[in-house]
Amino acid sequence: MRKTSTPKHTASGLSRLLRLEHCLSKRQHLSRRQHLLRPQRAQEDRRSVATRLFTRHLFTTGAALFSTALLAGCPGDSTSAEDGGSFVGCIQDLSLGPDSAESLGATAEGYLCPSVDEDWYSFTVPEGDTLLNLQLTIDNARSPVEATYVISTADAPETAVVASLGSDVQPGAAYDDTHCVEPGNYLVVVRDENQDAEDIRNPYALQIQTEPDPDSLEPNESSTEATVVSMSTPTSGYISCIGDVDYFEFQVPEQKSVTLTLTSGAPLGYEPRVTLEQSDGTAILEDSDPRGTLEATSITLERQLSPGTYRVRVEDSGNDGANSTVAYVLTFGLFEDPDVNEPNDRPANATSLGTLSCAGAWSEYRLASGALVTAADNDWYVVNLDGCEGDVIEVEAMLDTSSLSDAAAWEMQDQVQIAVGIVRDVPGSACNEDDDCIVLSNICSSNLDCAGLGESCQSDGRCAGTRACLPSGVCSARQTFRAYQEQAVPDPIQGRPPENQVRMAAPILSSGAVWILVSDFQSNGGAPNALYNLRVRVQTEPDGHEPDNRYTSSPATIAALDPIETEFTVHDCTEGDCCSSDKMVSAHISYDGDQDFFAGTHPCSGVGCMLRLHYESDSGDVPAALRLRTSAGPWYDALVEPGTSGTIGDEGRPVGERQCIVADRSHSERPFEMLFYYFNLADPSETGWDADQTVRFCLEVTSYECESPCVPSGEDCLLAP
Repeated sequence: MRKTSTPKHTASGLSRLLRLEHCLSKRQHLSRRQHLLRPQRAQEDRRSVATRLFTRHLFTTGAALFSTALLAGCPGDSTSAEDGGSFVGCIQDLSLGPDSAESLGATAEGYLCPSVDEDWYSFTVPEGDTLLNLQLTIDNARSPVEATYVISTADAPETAVVASLGSDVQPGAAYDDTHCVEPGNYLVVVRDENQDAEDIRNPYALQIQTEPDPDSLEPNESSTEATVVSMSTPTSGYISCIGDVDYFEFQVPEQKSVTLTLTSGAPLGYEPRVTLEQSDGTAILEDSDPRGTLEATSITLERQLSPGTYRVRVEDSGNDGANSTVAYVLTFGLFEDPDVNEPNDRPANATSLGTLSCAGAWSEYRLASGALVTAADNDWYVVNLDGCEGDVIEVEAMLDTSSLSDAAAWEMQDQVQIAVGIVRDVPGSACNEDDDCIVLSNICSSNLDCAGLGESCQSDGRCAGTRACLPSGVCSARQTFRAYQEQAVPDPIQGRPPENQVRMAAPILSSGAVWILVSDFQSNGGAPNALYNLRVRVQTEPDGHEPDNRYTSSPATIAALDPIETEFTVHDCTEGDCCSSDKMVSAHISYDGDQDFFAGTHPCSGVGCMLRLHYESDSGDVPAALRLRTSAGPWYDALVEPGTSGTIGDEGRPVGERQCIVADRSHSERPFEMLFYYFNLADPSETGWDADQTVRFCLEVTSYECESPCVPSGEDCLLAP
């Protein structure tokens, strides 16, 4: 409905008759156009029939009824009475459809009322102009109307739709869209999205402007029209309109590493996406920058390419944004990649480290060097295993910054934090492509149900995968992951940062192969001038009690670990069964996060007795925390340093070790547990392991009376103050 004056009760009978004929005509036009702009609505058809029947009745009942009907406006219109006798309602314009579209000037204003109202306008795109900017706003953001538009050619308005607002229509919203069009004559219709809302109070404003496309490289919106570019010269372009795509083609003369960088000097107003393609259209790499909507953007892709023809596709990720005033710049770089293993960014082209066998002691190291040249550079390696399921793998990766100054080394650790993941196969999750491995077939209700598989339970009740399909046709899961922890850069610079490295060890949970993924933590930095060194080795698990708990990559409660405890005997020295070297129980902290669980029977349940704990540790890297647990929870803790031995609860030991250990009479018979794990007193968050280091213990009863170094307290026996 166009903006118009309010009719009065004094309108002549002839004008009212013409008005009724107009309403009927418009209703018929609306009915004929349903299939263009919305699904056919049976309810509106019934209204049209009812209108015609009502009109015939009016012609037979006289002019008085004519007046009544006309005062109510067109059938289906909203009406209301105002003070002073004037009438306010939906007064429809004379735009009955494409044939009677009103010529659009600089700006048009109107109301969408009644709900089925459609306002048609005609306009011309002059020669030389190929961009059409349409702005559609409503005076009040709280308007109930979901104003939308459809642009079509003037010669075929019902079939040749050129552009429309799309599906994301909001009540009272304002739109500023740019479309690519050819010169010619067009129509645009404005209406409510579902034609179920109206607004007599708040007008819409429609404005259309046209201009030439600033992108001189157009047309290049398809692979067959790709602009051939020189890799030595930066190329500028525009995503000038909604749906615009720019293709570029370049040649690689010999195997080289290629860097593609897309930048802009100002916010683009859309989310740019860059895709590197093979000549057959297969995507090799792609990346996007959500920040490009609000700030200047920079996207870099890097890949070692074989000789041949390649294409680059630039577009808006959401296909709903454009900017004809801010250009992007595409720059190519061609260089010798310092990483001789490239391409190895997928399991299918992973660098092989050969085969390692588990036959006792540590195997030899398998070595490799690589480079994280750009952000999102992922380097995959594969180690084939022989007889190693249930054994231990150790992985170390270190960024070599030895040639850098102190300041440059600090800057490097700010840009890149080396990260390593151990990836395993998941035989129950078959795949044909990477997208099949977003989630696995493994069912879960909590993250711990995905222990050893990445420990991430998704909302659909399945464990998360790595989105990487292995060459064997099964999905992969990240068993464990570690990354260098970035340090705050001192000001002023003093000395060098800690080594940018990762060391990790884990149980081998698969039988055929293990995959190693080296990357930058968060994949947002690159270090083209620094190589990393990778080394991998395996060893037979020295701990004959393994596995004795559920493996998790991150700390978990004992209950969550679901321990499988190894039985041990509490000896009774009062009966001559005292601890000796051949009665010591062995434990090994063989891998990162390893915990060893042992369980015995309370030696004096209901009575109470004094205990003595013997311990010893080989030299090595593991300060082992020893914890005695009872049915009441943790009962006694001790720290066993590497290369030490001692006795706790022995009268003859140094003062620091003269401590009372009691098996309290109130504790239930089971469980009576011993737990060993890595613990660094200086840094409790640190983890560590040493599969070559053995820790041993033996627990014995020394007395059923309360004796020194313990003191009696009523019926209890306590540590002397």
